[in-house]
Amino acid sequence: MANYSQSGVGYDLTFELNEFEEPKLRSEIETLKDALLFVLFTKPGQYPSLPQIGMNIQNELYSNYDKLDTDDIKNRIIDQCHALGQYLDAGTIAIRKTKYKNIPSLLIYVEGTATFPPSYKSSSAIPSKYYIGLTYDDMKNMIYNINAV
Repeated sequence: MANYSQSGVGYDLTFELNEFEEPKLRSEIETLKDALLFVLFTKPGQYPSLPQIGMNIQNELYSNYDKLDTDDIKNRIIDQCHALGQYLDAGTIAIRKTKYKNIPSLLIYVEGTATFPPSYKSSSAIPSKYYIGLTYDDMKNMIYNINAV
């Protein structure tokens, strides 16, 4: 498991309450997963305030699978969100290209620790690993699954 520097992705506040009826925070590993998914699935120009953000992975995986290189995907993720670079370099995020039943697929593994600020109260188990699978169904629609461990 990687040790995070002070310049990590940090925490994210949700609109929920935790088990102590206080504002709920997403752990650093959850925030990391969410930021990664945002970069992968967003299409460039989708958000006018962030016109360059987005990789449109749906189109890339479907139309350019043979040309896709996992190192190139990592570099493009870092170009989109520099904060994710330390996690990719440390192996906290791993990306693998494969074919499942002859259908293009990407497998993404995110592992870390569920850290919170010292004064934050949390008693529930927070996942420390996420397996993210992206592929296509029979109708050529992208499907994805996120398994928390």
